Amino acid sequence: MKKTLCLSLAMTLLLAACAPKVQSPSLGGGTQNFGPRFSDVNLREGLRESDATKLDISWQGEVATSNFFRQAQNVYNLGLLTNNPTLRQKGLTWIKKFYSQPKTTSYQALALAPYAGLAIAQTKTEVTSSLETIQSDLSRAKVQLRERLMTIGKQFPWATRQVRVEILIKEVENFTETFLAQIPSLGLSAPVEEGLISEISAQTRPYFSKMAAFTKSFYESTNFYKNLGLIQQLLKEFEVTLPDEYSKQLNQGLQIGHGIEVISDAQGALTVLVDVWRTLTPEEREKYYGSANETLYDFLRKQNEKDLDCLRTPGCRGGLIDGITKKVFILPKIEKFGVLKIRDTLNDTALKFLIGVVENFALGFVHEIPGIFADNIDNGITKKAADIRDVQNNYEPYVKDLLHKWSVRKMNSYDGKVAGFETPSIQLQLTKKSPLQIQGVGSPASLRANTAGSSVMARSLLMENTDDASLGLQTALSQINKLITIGGYRDINDRLVPALLSPVEKVKHPLDIMKLSEMPYSYRIPDQVTLQDPFHVNPGMDYAKDFSAASFAEQIDGLSQMLKITADWKVSSFDKYLGNIKAQELIEDIQSSEFARPLFPKDMFFALNVGDVAVLLKDITKKATPVFLVTLDDNIIWADQYSTSNETAIMGGIVDMKDGVKSNIVRSVDVAKFLLSLNEFLVATDGVEKTKSSILLEKDSNGRSNLDDLIEGRRDLKLLIVSLANFISNQLINEDSLVQSQYKLKEFKRSAEVPYRAYEQAYAIRALLAAWKLTKIDAYLWSAQEIYYAMNKQLFSTKEQFYVNGDGTTLDFPQKVVTLLALMELAPHLPVESNVQLSKITSPWLQALSGLQN
Repeated sequence: MKKTLCLSLAMTLLLAACAPKVQSPSLGGGTQNFGPRFSDVNLREGLRESDATKLDISWQGEVATSNFFRQAQNVYNLGLLTNNPTLRQKGLTWIKKFYSQPKTTSYQALALAPYAGLAIAQTKTEVTSSLETIQSDLSRAKVQLRERLMTIGKQFPWATRQVRVEILIKEVENFTETFLAQIPSLGLSAPVEEGLISEISAQTRPYFSKMAAFTKSFYESTNFYKNLGLIQQLLKEFEVTLPDEYSKQLNQGLQIGHGIEVISDAQGALTVLVDVWRTLTPEEREKYYGSANETLYDFLRKQNEKDLDCLRTPGCRGGLIDGITKKVFILPKIEKFGVLKIRDTLNDTALKFLIGVVENFALGFVHEIPGIFADNIDNGITKKAADIRDVQNNYEPYVKDLLHKWSVRKMNSYDGKVAGFETPSIQLQLTKKSPLQIQGVGSPASLRANTAGSSVMARSLLMENTDDASLGLQTALSQINKLITIGGYRDINDRLVPALLSPVEKVKHPLDIMKLSEMPYSYRIPDQVTLQDPFHVNPGMDYAKDFSAASFAEQIDGLSQMLKITADWKVSSFDKYLGNIKAQELIEDIQSSEFARPLFPKDMFFALNVGDVAVLLKDITKKATPVFLVTLDDNIIWADQYSTSNETAIMGGIVDMKDGVKSNIVRSVDVAKFLLSLNEFLVATDGVEKTKSSILLEKDSNGRSNLDDLIEGRRDLKLLIVSLANFISNQLINEDSLVQSQYKLKEFKRSAEVPYRAYEQAYAIRALLAAWKLTKIDAYLWSAQEIYYAMNKQLFSTKEQFYVNGDGTTLDFPQKVVTLLALMELAPHLPVESNVQLSKITSPWLQALSGLQN
């Protein structure tokens, strides 16, 4: 498959227009004291030894699929952070269990999935053009091949007298090899040359092998009847239908051979003698019978067909004279000569006769080989030309049929189908007392944006951590089909197949990812959208214009997780499950170097993956952007307006869009998730300078490549992360050093209407840690530490032996898990005493989490 996919990525990642202009390393926080302003709280008096078996860590009821996937990932990461293989495996097992349950996901035949549509559309022009050339080459090759065959045939040293069959077979084999060796000198095109050599070799080599085995058995045998059986079997194997005359002779021979086998008395011997007599010509009768027994010869020569029938039939006496002759003279003489001796004589004579016939036939046949080869090649070329025309005229069904057969072979347990998108929620029972139970709720056709993003993340995690070849291939194929359907594609008729990334504005203008730089609108996956099949969105694009900030972050994060796998300069599970699959696997009946190309080129899917994320990141600087910036003068402007502003931005955040209208409420958890998702993109594309993707390396008329834009965009994204971290540490954290749940944008103030939530503190800690690791700005680490110290002071419950919300309500399962994850990420960066105290808090809960059944 030629890499013809052209993703227009130019300027898609240039976010300088919304990135803060960093003036000094102390941007964004009270760093005057060079450390956190507060110290940790001593919880020693309130901490007690907890029995992990009594802690409430169960999770039951209806759960959003995205939430389930996210907690599975969090548990997996907890296992990595704490060096706990049980937790790590538990997170993976939850994901595997989800996909093993019925009605949790949809399935579609690979031949009908987006990959098939894209592959067909992208390869049709090239393939049909190549086939046209091959057609022309085949026509010219006909004449050249016949001439060369006949020339070689005339010059070849064929046997001129009767020889054993294996010698003649070796001559034909040598003739074939001579012809194959001369094909490259004919100047044929590579596909035709390779196709001919491959086809002739494939058809003749098994023939020679079988003929060698036949001749060995044929000459080793001392049994006439067995040798006839060998000939019959050979004809059947080669699917040869004899002309009526030869078929009749073979049947007569088998009848005689069977008669010889069952000779047990004089009458049996006479029956065979008569049957043999009937098959011979007058000359042959005189040769074989006259020389052996003149009396018998004279007697049989005088019999008509009716008399011969009587002679061969036990109990038939015939006329008076003949009856007496048969009974008194012939049968006694046979008895006297010896029945077994006659049987052996008949067998030996018939066997010699058969060998002579076969060798004479073979001697004459080999001299006709050049012409037979030429005729067969002519017929083969004619048929191949017809097949090519059929492919040209029916390219789409032809490729779909190949994909279907291949997918059934490779994924027999899935009936050749790949998993599509998942159900929006599940009924879940996760406890320490009974095995994990999952049941799908709702239809996968009602796709939620956060499900789409989190499922790509979950599948990426599964793909990287499974050794099950069938599951790995199934997962990999599901992922690449999701990548394609998220960005959309054009079908074989150049019709745009709508992407999941849908217009944010109220317009009917679907995304054309190949013309991304020309498209003025924003595109995201709506919070809820209807699918017409397991992958494709309803072409009517009838959906509410609701685009939550959390789902936006989820989409960027999920696609970024997949980028770690598609990155072509890294070794990943993509190479394990898809990288070694060549196009040759689809077309088993024709061997050619043309089919040695990858069926799933990794660098192309990396570019496609980047393109999907680029659509989302480009939205940041478009009119429908959900991202706002705060300037040095405390003015709030939307990111799309910043390029025309003279102000300097130092902070930034993100809001929901409901019915196309931007919300006035900023949720702290959304800002944190957005920052974390951008950081995942940077991690995934670290080292992108090493890519070999021709799509990213191709330069425009100004000498600039998409890779140049991507590298520059990465720098700008780091600045955007600084602005988000600044907003968390400067605006969302209040005087208590805790993160306020909401922020009113127009009023430019925190909202105290919602009590502190422990899991929101956890997300803020994770986001600030990520910003610190990326930028090395210590103020972000100090802010994260201060939030933790404040949690110990205000949110730790001695009763629960864990954290609670500001209003005293306990945390549910996902909130406990994300809080544990944040604390484990922070632990290595705490003072020793604080770390020891934290370990006493978290150890029982981690132990309880490990005790949940899978």
